[in-house]
Amino acid sequence: MRVLFIHPRYPNQFVPVARELARRGHRPSVLVADEPPAGSVPEGVEVLRFQADGGETATGHWLGHAFETRVRIGKGVLDALRGLCDGAGRFDAAVGHAGFGTTLFLREALRCPVVAYQELPGFHAAQARPEFPLAPDQRLQASAYEALSCHATLAADLTVVPSGHARLLFPPELRSRIRVVAEGFPLPPRLPRREARRSALGIADERGVLGFFGRTLEAVRGFDRYLQAAARVRGARPDTLVLAVGDEATIYGNEGNHLGAGGYTAWALGRAGLRRQEVLFRPQLPREDFLAHLAATDVALFPTFEGAANWGVFEAMAAGVAVVASDRAYLPELIQDGVDGLLCDPRDVDGLARRALDLLGDPARREALGESARRRIAERHSVERSTDLYLEVLEEARSAGPAAGPAAPPPIPIALDVELATPCNAACVMCPREAITRPSDLMTLDLALRLAAQIGSYARAFPERPLTIFLAGMGEPLLNPHAEAFVRAVKAEVPSAQVRLVTNGARLGRERLDALMAAGLDHVNVSFNGTDGEAYRRIMGGLERDVVLPRVEDAIARWPGRVGVSCVLVGELSGREEEVRAFWRERGVEPLLVATHSRGGHLDDPAVHRPRPPRTDAAPGCRIFSLSNFVAHDGKVLSCCHDLRGENVVADLAAGDDLLDVLDRKAEVARRGTWYPLCASCDDEGRYA
Repeated sequence: MRVLFIHPRYPNQFVPVARELARRGHRPSVLVADEPPAGSVPEGVEVLRFQADGGETATGHWLGHAFETRVRIGKGVLDALRGLCDGAGRFDAAVGHAGFGTTLFLREALRCPVVAYQELPGFHAAQARPEFPLAPDQRLQASAYEALSCHATLAADLTVVPSGHARLLFPPELRSRIRVVAEGFPLPPRLPRREARRSALGIADERGVLGFFGRTLEAVRGFDRYLQAAARVRGARPDTLVLAVGDEATIYGNEGNHLGAGGYTAWALGRAGLRRQEVLFRPQLPREDFLAHLAATDVALFPTFEGAANWGVFEAMAAGVAVVASDRAYLPELIQDGVDGLLCDPRDVDGLARRALDLLGDPARREALGESARRRIAERHSVERSTDLYLEVLEEARSAGPAAGPAAPPPIPIALDVELATPCNAACVMCPREAITRPSDLMTLDLALRLAAQIGSYARAFPERPLTIFLAGMGEPLLNPHAEAFVRAVKAEVPSAQVRLVTNGARLGRERLDALMAAGLDHVNVSFNGTDGEAYRRIMGGLERDVVLPRVEDAIARWPGRVGVSCVLVGELSGREEEVRAFWRERGVEPLLVATHSRGGHLDDPAVHRPRPPRTDAAPGCRIFSLSNFVAHDGKVLSCCHDLRGENVVADLAAGDDLLDVLDRKAEVARRGTWYPLCASCDDEGRYA
């Protein structure tokens, strides 16, 4: 394949991929404005040059200066490609850094798929430290730049971003056109740690080294929080060496407008109570020296707030250094907490320091985390893996044909149905439990907490949509002893989320209910089917009305407005709606009456439910599928709760997928119209839009 990469700078992040493509027999070219240093061009990679069409003009509107600069770069790219005698048909695909405007006019010169690379859609997020807010004029500039980013996404066949976090920063309408291609990093050779300490830093072997590594020492990378944590570490271990590698400059943040040029480092040192001579500062280093400093480091600390990526954390992990990092931005995608690094809120300085101290005092754990981190980079963030992903995107773009305007946005779910338990303490006649052949168990606490963190990221991606979480599924959620912990974790992540529990009420004791409410539960719905004892016992599969009813009545009295009741009109209850309503109105609630359905064709007992013919007046597709996600107890996201066999796995959150993956995959199902076999026999009224 003949692939053209375009970037004003040389070297750039495309060069390692171009080198790997050449090694595999492809024919890559790079179009750059810089003159490559002698001997730096990989074998098999063609270098082409362009020159921007001048610079910004003084007479232009100040809000358009950044836009004009990128337009001139785009025009220079166009002129260079037009100057190639066979430029129009020379390449099979082109990849350009859209943040510099390189892809703006590619279709004027090339008849091939265009892929736009974007680190972030704009700078709002990168400048998000509340200590250094944007001025109104800066917000306008950021919006002008974001307009360019959105246009670049629309003008390209596909867009690639380096992380799922970056993708979430784009408008929801554009995300179906965006693919995640993580940057690739070579594994550096292992350097002898003790020798590296002596040769690179000249320190005693027994001293611990706490390091910070970045292109720059700035606020969005959390450098001030690093210094504050380092001061606490030195308070406990005075011989710790505090190392900071990176230029004292600001690229992405906004602190310079508040503190003045060159004032951030002094401000950060002052906040930490450290003197400059207590920190070993190093500017950006040649790679060999940089790796030597990494090899000399025991623990690397990255309290990142925002950004596309701080390449330092990748390099540290690749070098096998134990890492403590922020739980913000892209980092939770990179690091499995407790497996190949430790995660912490970057605002929690004490937590950062505590984790660093734990590692400094535990060489075996440092070694284990570092080895795991190195394996993770090798498996998921190598240059070879990045090249594989680029090839997949390029093939997808080539097979899809030229872009033709915005793609249909993916469905945006507004509800999550979380199955805390598959087992149940009842055997209701309208619940075909005998058809459940997928695994049956309780959701573990670890998975529940990881899911809560994903829900937080998911909700922040769609702030305009209210989020409701139902603790329901095929089992009785109160069988899970971790229900309160999950509710508490979700509310900590998304205070505005509505968390609602669906239960049969048999375990709804006063102490348990109060604990759930204290954790932040918003509402309890009790499925109570039958007013007299005999009917209730028969429908509810062995539960006793006179045992459960007092618990429900007590819950209604203790938590008015937050406890409700539903009744499935099954069998003999059909036609007795007014009786059911009167029964519950006497107890202070208005019941929700629900018709039976076939549970995706699994309920075929005519005494319980008579299947209804499909509606012909409804839009195609399924409202349940589009607007809710069913998360089974094992983290698998199924097509819906009616998939009792677990055949339709949309994503596996326990295996590394996330809710963003679910959106992409559901959008593809909706686009193709490839619905599942059980949909043909489903007569659930909730499916119709």
